[in-house]
Amino acid sequence: MISKDIPRATYAVTLVLVLVAWASAARADVTLSDNWTASAWATYRVVAVGMTDIPVDEAGTQLGENGWLEQRVRLMTRFMWRDGKVRIEVGGDALSGLVAGDEPVIGVQYAREPRNAVNAHRYFEPRRAMVALQTTFGEFRLGHQVNNWGYGILSNSGERDDEIDFGNQRLGDMVERAMFATQPLPNFFVAAGADLVYRDVNASLLDEDIAVNLVGALFYRSQRTFVGFFGTFRNQWDRDDDRLQIGAFDLHARRRGRLASGRLKYDVGFEGVLLVGSTTRVRVEPQLEAARVLAGLAMARARLFHVASRLGLTLEVGFASGDNDRNDDTVRHATFHPDYRVGMILFPELMAGLTARSADRLANPDHVQRAPQGARWVPSRGGVQNAVYIWPRVSISPVAGLALRFGVLYARAVADVADPYWSNTLSGGSNRSFFGGSASQRDLGVELQGGASYKLTLTRTLSLAFALEWAHLFPGSAFDDANARGLADIDRVTGRALLSWRYR
Repeated sequence: MISKDIPRATYAVTLVLVLVAWASAARADVTLSDNWTASAWATYRVVAVGMTDIPVDEAGTQLGENGWLEQRVRLMTRFMWRDGKVRIEVGGDALSGLVAGDEPVIGVQYAREPRNAVNAHRYFEPRRAMVALQTTFGEFRLGHQVNNWGYGILSNSGERDDEIDFGNQRLGDMVERAMFATQPLPNFFVAAGADLVYRDVNASLLDEDIAVNLVGALFYRSQRTFVGFFGTFRNQWDRDDDRLQIGAFDLHARRRGRLASGRLKYDVGFEGVLLVGSTTRVRVEPQLEAARVLAGLAMARARLFHVASRLGLTLEVGFASGDNDRNDDTVRHATFHPDYRVGMILFPELMAGLTARSADRLANPDHVQRAPQGARWVPSRGGVQNAVYIWPRVSISPVAGLALRFGVLYARAVADVADPYWSNTLSGGSNRSFFGGSASQRDLGVELQGGASYKLTLTRTLSLAFALEWAHLFPGSAFDDANARGLADIDRVTGRALLSWRYR
């Protein structure tokens, strides 16, 4: 197993680099040479949440998270030599995690998302400690960096809050990467590299998961258009000796522009992912062989913005494959990255809580003699899983700095909504829902959202933004119990403040 001294050394080196860079950038009398430029930026985010309690099993066990306060400090610095021929980036998150309120008690053994009081309380976590070198042939990047592609349904940096209308991103993916990118033709790029995964939804180096990626990308990028393909081949050794060997093939396209003589702005795009491979996380009895993986994700989004009225319309649809039979030799279900936020309650809270509770019960020695293979991977961690959804939104900005947003999310399951604990332990292998009802009910429910945000520019380098968001979920029949009694409505209110500072 890998020594924990390696991630600790990454902590120490990155923290020292950040402090040195900030000491340089923060001095009013700093003088850089003609060849060097520096920039630094920082954010301090505080999020307060209140939520009605959520039952997570037929016995009435409650999620137990009704109110909490969390914070995050993010520090980033960049040095560039000769207009970017050499670029050095260092930064990280500090003091990130719960400050007060209800700590998670459901699913903390397996799920870092949507919140985990232990894993989220790292004093400092490096996000960047990398160098990029521009040559005649292309750019070479080496070091600790975030991983993101497209809208972020597969790989998400956790740094794209501008891409989501409700909620906020938290962790993101980070890798130790060596990559080379080149531009053989105008607007056409090719990149290839290798990663040692520091942390993502499938692996954590700190927890002794070893995941190695071979990555490649081909894409066309202009001022208005992006079309590209990203491929990842992963070989992973889990902390419990399970294996994951998988290829992820991600196609993304996006187009921005203006219509009607510039009166309308549009932004349309899609992302589709195919997952193919094998894993021993779910072994096929009695042969104990690896199971095949064949699953997919997709989403598409269209935005229109009327410049004169400052009215915006968004329509988004998405799909995550499901699996009616989790005991056969093929894994068909897939999950959106949890930092790609869809709604505020249904996927980030309700489904995350139900699947985390199922994992807890599967691993409880009072219920089973031995936790079944793959229990660690039952929690959805807040991502869209086994669902197709449609999500129209509308926004309006009546005055400068103020934005009002409204949304309606409707989702249906694409396969049985089956609780692995109920299905494998209590019902003799037949699919049952999380509350013991029929797993064939596919209606996940309707969620209403509303929000207001205001951004205030304090100085040339300092801004302050506030947001207040509310959501109400009408749970669908997929959450009925054995007597066809439905789940009570759920409300959530979120307040957020973000202080941003930028130097240069």
